Amino acid sequence: MKSFTRLSLTSQTLYAELLEQTMALEAARSAASLPGTFTTRIVKGRTYHYYVYRDIGGKFQQVYLGADSDEVRGFIKRAREEKRQVSADFKRVEELCSALEATGANIAPHSHAKVIQALADSGLFRFGMVMVGTHAFAVLGSVLGVRWSVGERTQDVDFVYDSDIDVGVADAEELNIPDVLKNLEMGFVPIPKLNHRHPSTSFRVRGKELRVDFLTPMTGKAWQRPVQLPHLHTAADPLRYLDYLIEKPQHAVLIANRGILVNIPNAGRYALHKLIVSQVRENRAKAEKDVQQAAQLCEVLLESKPGDLFLAWKAMVARGKAWTQKFNRGLERLTKSHPAVGKELARRLRTT
Repeated sequence: MKSFTRLSLTSQTLYAELLEQTMALEAARSAASLPGTFTTRIVKGRTYHYYVYRDIGGKFQQVYLGADSDEVRGFIKRAREEKRQVSADFKRVEELCSALEATGANIAPHSHAKVIQALADSGLFRFGMVMVGTHAFAVLGSVLGVRWSVGERTQDVDFVYDSDIDVGVADAEELNIPDVLKNLEMGFVPIPKLNHRHPSTSFRVRGKELRVDFLTPMTGKAWQRPVQLPHLHTAADPLRYLDYLIEKPQHAVLIANRGILVNIPNAGRYALHKLIVSQVRENRAKAEKDVQQAAQLCEVLLESKPGDLFLAWKAMVARGKAWTQKFNRGLERLTKSHPAVGKELARRLRTT
């Protein structure tokens, strides 16, 4: 029995259009994308123009546009026309998401989607952040045109940021992740570390299991101290092997009531990374989940995109003998639990 169900051609076509629409909206991001209205105020006989909108926390914000003039009125006229077009585009995105849900596509839980949407709207993914973990696994199902039989449920929303990346964004200091989560008014609080001198790298909803974790690649000598990300106003836990996982991310859409444009790992790298980390997990249940997700992805990729696995394997082998040894042990574990998948993967990669 296969560990996935192929989605219909209709579903795959709808997803392709949704990705195209959300990427176009992101590229054309402007004031017209904000849900608000233009308004005026008269002060001492002079007219001033403003744009009023609600932020992600539901609070009213006001942007000053300028004193009344032909130029400002012209800007407002053009913006209103653009806003009508953007509104039509957003409506189409919502229609596509509803249609995809009807076809059995992977739909994110509402509370999780709300968090990811807020972070996306704040610019998180434009900073180079990559969504990993089970949510990325679910989105990979949409990318590959399948629905997974198991392995999509989680209460964690995981993000990885490479602190070595040079962030060339002018408003970098304005992205305050703790404030973004606080403004959602869902009850997010930072999770303290065992060492009280270390900054928090995770946030959870008080009284619930939903949590958001921030991670960063660990390379070279091992260290345990969280890495500060000052332009994001938070810190991230360093972990081995993440540099390989996020080296060549891809754009994809998380399907909810709206399409959310995110960065996720390459499918082949995600699968092989899971086999590697299954060998270093202290938590046996998580290690088994790693192998299960790897098996599902490999089964799909071996059937439809074997080249992705081969390229991911070549990139992994180039990192040295220690990486290869851990991968081979992970492959042995995969072959024990999923013999057909493990043997076919070994044959395609010409490894033992």
